[in-house]
Amino acid sequence: MRGALVALVLLAGCTEVVQPDFEYDILGDADTEPDPLCAEDFSLCGDVLVPSPLDEPVRLLAVALYRNIPPVGPPFSTLLEHEEPDLPIGGRYKVRLNPVIDVGDYYVWVNVYMESGGQFIPANGIDLAGSTDEPLTFDQAPVDFGEFRLSLAEGF
Repeated sequence: MRGALVALVLLAGCTEVVQPDFEYDILGDADTEPDPLCAEDFSLCGDVLVPSPLDEPVRLLAVALYRNIPPVGPPFSTLLEHEEPDLPIGGRYKVRLNPVIDVGDYYVWVNVYMESGGQFIPANGIDLAGSTDEPLTFDQAPVDFGEFRLSLAEGF
């Protein structure tokens, strides 16, 4: 019996997360005027595309820097933790941060923790996650990561 339980737990942990057909209705909400903050030294700017629909309330949004993707362990730096953010469902969450004083090459990683989701690690199939495709160089110059889409967390 114990062996069957262990096999079930291992099988459940390896189950692929089926991504729903999220919609991203992002037309018309891009910045038409550049944000002056994004031209300042030590700034980080970009847009995170939030899917629609979301099945439950959002508890926390976190923006962090990682040296490697997929992330393993704690981030190099946590730049923002926003409790109960008012996310634009199907739109853009505009990241505008200054100062970001970290130096080096990092991926920008965003986790969105849902009410029934994870705490420090996203819950597969419940929470949302997304990152830049390539590491970005952080030095004194402003950093613009453009945009990336959030999707259901998987592989954690």
